[in-house]
Amino acid sequence: MVLVYDLRRDHHYRERVLSRLDEQWQAYLRGERQARITEGRITELFYAPYEGGPMFRLDEGASQSSWVRQGEESWYAVGRRAKVECVVFHAPHPVGDMTVVTRIWIGHENTKPQGAAPNGSPATRLINSGGTEWTPSVS
Repeated sequence: MVLVYDLRRDHHYRERVLSRLDEQWQAYLRGERQARITEGRITELFYAPYEGGPMFRLDEGASQSSWVRQGEESWYAVGRRAKVECVVFHAPHPVGDMTVVTRIWIGHENTKPQGAAPNGSPATRLINSGGTEWTPSVS
């Protein structure tokens, strides 16, 4: 898979959205903030109804999610595998919690995503930004 978007390189977005959250951003860079990884196949490219921003729909097997297309536009194509990493940042009231996409990887049609189940179905994993996988305990 190819890294097509990395928030660490998107200075404009970070200044605009995360400017007051520098401590949390630094914790992410140190690998101290939990990130969620969602993997699946791109099933649709579309534009958001009100803002008109470019979006893509990801089929994760049991569910679907929609994300803003960020980074190199030419990589986004229906049928390709994609992996999205996101982190929740805690902004002051009235904004509150914000789920922010930190990285997006896209592969070719025949690329099996890392972490997929043996049958090839997509998987959702929790990792911290340092790359360490986190498994929630089940009671």
